[in-house]
Order: sequence, then structure tokens, then C-alpha cells
Amino acid sequence: MMKIQKINSQLLSNFRCIGNDYDISFPSSLDDLDKISTDAFIIGSGTNTLFLNKQSTQIISLQELNNFNTDGNIVNAEAGATLPMLIKELKKKHLGGLCFSYPISATIGGAIRQNLGAYDQTISDLIIEVTCFNKDNKQLITLTNKECEFGYRTSVLKNSSLVIISALLALPSMPSTEITKLCNTYKTKRENNYQLNNNLGSIFKNPKGLSAGKLIDECGLKGFTHKSASISNDHANVIVAIKETKAEDILALMKIVQETVKSKKNINLEPEITIY
Repeated sequence: MMKIQKINSQLLSNFRCIGNDYDISFPSSLDDLDKISTDAFIIGSGTNTLFLNKQSTQIISLQELNNFNTDGNIVNAEAGATLPMLIKELKKKHLGGLCFSYPISATIGGAIRQNLGAYDQTISDLIIEVTCFNKDNKQLITLTNKECEFGYRTSVLKNSSLVIISALLALPSMPSTEITKLCNTYKTKRENNYQLNNNLGSIFKNPKGLSAGKLIDECGLKGFTHKSASISNDHANVIVAIKETKAEDILALMKIVQETVKSKKNINLEPEITIY
């Protein structure tokens, strides 16, 4: 029987916002997938989701589907495996390639769904194929990299009935010392750009050829605070949750940013995060 646990939004999202309680279902085997409803909302480790509204659908966490295995430089990882865990374990096998994501605690499924990327690298660069569960017909399907239609922070998996179950990745061989060095480098870069706690990283997608953070900064919004939510003083495309932040305040601040940039720059900023 699939485990169901009541969890508050403070524990579901890196924003750590005060909010609602949600009943989260945790499949632990492929047999449990048949119990996923057609309108189920799939969550990873909360690095890209703002929980705002009361629960209206089944919410599924794949965190218990977190195994992986290797065959040479080919890795087969289940969707619930987190990137830091994979980096740590694959380093023992001298397999790199995922360092650009460190120390973001996203699951591999969440990273693939939105085509996580940074520092001119994306998760799609490493993907061979992705195995998914179709919520509509209850069947498994495997998509090639091309069939996933990866784009900037998106894929065909982002708005479909397909739930990522596992993926095959081709990773480059790399000395463990080099993996450690790269991870430390990317962690330092992120820490120098913005605090890593109580935020979801970039809030808005970069418009083509432009920087969302620079646009927001040029509009004079860096450091701007609305009630219990604040735009980072270090990076204008990051919203930081202050103590006892409410999800509604974060959404309101996002709308202020969008309206201001539209008014001053005539540019529409599209959210990069997911809002439930």
C-alpha cells in the first residue's frame, strides 16, 4: 500500500514558507504507479516549487524511488535520486558531469523535467533516454533525448501526462579530485551570487538574449521588500523568504516585479518556478 503522509509546506519547499498541510503520497515500487491519478501533481525535493494554494489534487513524491546503477559510464538513475547524492556516489566511480548543479538538492526527475541548467551546461546534455509513466493510460514509455524536446528550462515532460520514473545518462570519466574541485568551485560561485537557503534560486526565466536579474536590478528592485518577502541584495532574480514568510507575499512580490519590468522595460518576465 502506498504510504501517505501529511506534511506542511514549510518542509516541502526550499522557501520554507508558512502555509498549508498537504497529503503526500510516496510510491515505493512500480506497482504503486497505477495509483497515480490523472491530475496528480508531482513534486521533487522542493527546489523549484512554491506551495501557495490548498490541496486540490493528489500530490506524489518520488523520493522513495531513488536507486541507481552504473554500466561503465552509463548511469541508470531513478527519478527520486537527488543530484548531491548522485554526485557523491558517482565520484567513487570517477564519473563527473553533474558538478555544475552542485549543491542544488533537486531530484534527477525534477532536474530533467525543467532541463536544469547553469554555467552554460544543462542536464539534457547528459541524457540518453527517459522512462516515464503515462498517468492517462497507466503505461510505461521511454523517450529518447530528442523526443524529450529539451529547451531553455523546459521539456515536453513539463506540461504533459508523463511522470519521469528514471533516466539513462552518459557521464564523462573524471578523477575524483577534479570532481571535488569543480563542485567546490560551483558552490562558491553560487554562494557569492546569493544565499543558498530559503529561496528557489532564479525566479524568472531570462528573456532571449537578456538577463532577468539585470532587468530587475535596472528597475531599482534589488533589495526591495514586500511584507515578508524580499528580493536578494546579491542577485535581483532571487527572492528570499524572511522569517515566517507567507507564500502569498512571495507571489505578490513576483507580480510587483513583473509589472515593474513590463512598465519600465516593456518586457514580460516568465516565472521559472512552479506554483501549486
